[in-house]
This record gives sequence, C-alpha cells and structure tokens, in this order.
Amino acid sequence: MNEDTACKLCKSPNCKKIKNWSKNTYETKCKSCGTYRSTDVFDRSINTIEDNVVHLLSSSKEQYDLYIIQGAIREHNISNQIPLLTFKDLADGKGMTIDDLLNSVQIPNNPIQKLFKFLENISKINSIPGGEIEVYKDDKNLCYARNLEEFDYILKAANKEGYFEEVQQLSLGKSRFYESIALCSFQLSLAAWGKIEELKTNNIKSKQGFIACSFDDDHKVFSDAIADAIKATGFEPMMIKEKNYPETVISKGLGGIKKSRFVIVDLTNLSNSVFFEAGFSLGKNIEVIFVIHENQWGELREFYSKNYNIKKYKDADHLKELIKAAINERIL
Repeated sequence: MNEDTACKLCKSPNCKKIKNWSKNTYETKCKSCGTYRSTDVFDRSINTIEDNVVHLLSSSKEQYDLYIIQGAIREHNISNQIPLLTFKDLADGKGMTIDDLLNSVQIPNNPIQKLFKFLENISKINSIPGGEIEVYKDDKNLCYARNLEEFDYILKAANKEGYFEEVQQLSLGKSRFYESIALCSFQLSLAAWGKIEELKTNNIKSKQGFIACSFDDDHKVFSDAIADAIKATGFEPMMIKEKNYPETVISKGLGGIKKSRFVIVDLTNLSNSVFFEAGFSLGKNIEVIFVIHENQWGELREFYSKNYNIKKYKDADHLKELIKAAINERIL
C-alpha cells in the first residue's frame, strides 16, 4: 500500500489523492469515504485502527466510528460540498474538525431513521420519479450503515414497507465482494416519494431554534435578544458567529438549520449570508420568522412585504417580545 496516496480515513489504496501545494492541503476522492479535503496536520494527526475506529493520535479518548464519518462526508458531497478536515480549527475558520463535520448533519441512530435517511439521500441523487436506481456496496454510507449486513437489512426493510418497486436482486449475496457489481436495482414507489416529502417538513421534535442575523458588533444586543427570547420559550438557540462564510462554515450553518425546529431571520443590515440561510430554510420547509429593525423597513418593503410577514422592531426589548409571541403563536 502506498501511504502517500491511500485514503487517510479508510486506508484504501484505490483512491485519487491530489495535493494543493499552495495551501498545503489534499483532496481525496475515495469510493468508500467520498470526496474530502484535508490539511497536512489532519493527515498526520489521525489513525484508523481495528474495527474501523478513527482516533486522534494525541488523545486515545477521541475516537469516531469510520462509517459515521463516511456518511457525513457523503451527505456533504450530495449537496455539492467538499468538507475541509483539519485537526484544529484554522485561524481563518475555513477548516472543520471531525466534531464539526458530525455536528453539521443529522446522524440516524436506529434502523427506522437510517431507512428514512437512505430515502432522503437517494432521492437527491436520483430526483426523477420512475428512474431506475442502482445501489452499490459503498452506497451503504447513504444510510450510515455500519456494515453490509445492516445495509442489507435496511434495503429489505424499505422494500417490505413498499418504498421500492420493479426490484431486481434485492439481496447482497456473493455480489458483496465485487465493487463494480450493483447489489440491487429498483424504482422509488409513490409511497416512497410521499415519505420523502413528509421528511422535508418541520423537525417537530427538535428543541433548537436557529438564528440567522448579522453579527456586526453593533448588532450584538439584538442577536442576544433573539437568543434570550428563544430560551424563554423553552428552546435552545443556535447560531454561527463567524463574520466570513467560507464553504465549510456555511456547511456548519446549514447543518444547524437542518436540525432546527424553526429559524429566526433578522434581515437588518442586509447580510447576504442571512438571505442565503433564509432561502435554504424555506426550501427545507422549516418554519421561518422574519424580523427587521424599523429603520430599515423601507429598504425591503417593496420586495418582501408582498410575500412574507416581516415583523418590525424598535429596540432589543421590543424584539425579544416579538420573537416570544411569534414562537408561542406559530411553533408551540
């Protein structure tokens, strides 16, 4: 095995690894792990040991199951994102630790959640109803399956629940040993598309409220007011405070939105990042509460007031009361 070209996560030699000399990073395209970028420090700081456990060389306590990391990377790839993994957060905020990566997605914890995760991910890859879908060995990371046996169970459960039709060879059998042979093929049924639409709706059980707002120093009193209002209604506030939004930090924010019951969007200061997060939230059918300082209402009135109910606030105390009332009315 050539350690210089092998995947640092799964140690597979069958991958493509390119070094960016100017940034001292690598881009690895691995069939098992997906496509990810990594810093030289990250590559020197991790090791994958028996039972497919990734651990940091500096701490035997920090260990991660490889299949979960692979699933998280695959989710990013499905969204056309390539995570940059690093041992520590870089000074410019452009890197993700393994913890950051795992916190940016919703990791399924039981067979039902894994089945639904598979439907959600496969529909993003094959978005045309009626299209034939072929599934291969490494597609087990689409549902965070620990191994091929669990993946086999998830596929058969999906078929039993009526989510597949026109099924061919729904059994791993001997084909599990051949990477180039499809394990099975099928079409998603109408029931599957209905479940996929259902999964796009609100995170009913989530106790998190995401805050999308400007993080300029003079706006902190208002972001604090929003956080206080969310806590007062029994939810936990979540926000990404970096002033710059490189791809990896956006991934952190989008992961937080996906896990949230609702999103508070403060349009004050006309932040492009806030507009992006608002659009993403609406596209995910997550409940969005819009607010803006009354001094800037005129700048948005012609475009936004025709489509969304945007609440105007005078000061921090007024904003806090508006948010509490909106959560009690629309969320609780």
